[in-house]
Amino acid sequence: MTSKQRIKIIGLTLKEIMLSFCEAATLPFFASNPYYRRSVREYLDSRELDKIAFSKKIYDLKRQGLAETEDIDGEKFFWLTAKGVKRVMRYSVEELQIPKPEKWDGKFRVVIFDIPEKLRYPRALLRIKLYNLQFVQIQKSAYVHPYPCDEEIALITKQLLLSDFVTIMTSEIKHGREKLTREFKKRGLLTENDR
Repeated sequence: MTSKQRIKIIGLTLKEIMLSFCEAATLPFFASNPYYRRSVREYLDSRELDKIAFSKKIYDLKRQGLAETEDIDGEKFFWLTAKGVKRVMRYSVEELQIPKPEKWDGKFRVVIFDIPEKLRYPRALLRIKLYNLQFVQIQKSAYVHPYPCDEEIALITKQLLLSDFVTIMTSEIKHGREKLTREFKKRGLLTENDR
């Protein structure tokens, strides 16, 4: 390992380690199984990480109550606690982006919600996140995006404890389609070739 690589590894934040441990695709599994164990040796080998620097980071995670470790038959395993899983889900929501497909399918994804007033704070956070993901608001509680985003919206609403109040649909919008298409072209999500 070069000194440049070592500096990079030592510079890894706890957030980066936690996000790399739980790839976004596996988050629902981690959320329901907070004691999922991972071999430290395999994790280090798969990422060519420095063992000493990584051990210090795991110690920090343990000190904060976000991870635990255990020796099983001479091999060390680590896992995130329930608190750690919650933190990763929060990080994942913060980092979340909707991937752009190679070709737009011509359909829109409509997110609608009816969230009680007592949940106004998480409702406001949902609106902010939809705005940041470049959804277009078409009504007070209805937002539109051109790309598939079921998994991303499910993750956001689960983190905000709003899953019961949010619906997502795929729609072939007829009336108002031109206006929406123009708006998404202006934002750079759609191109002139997209109709």
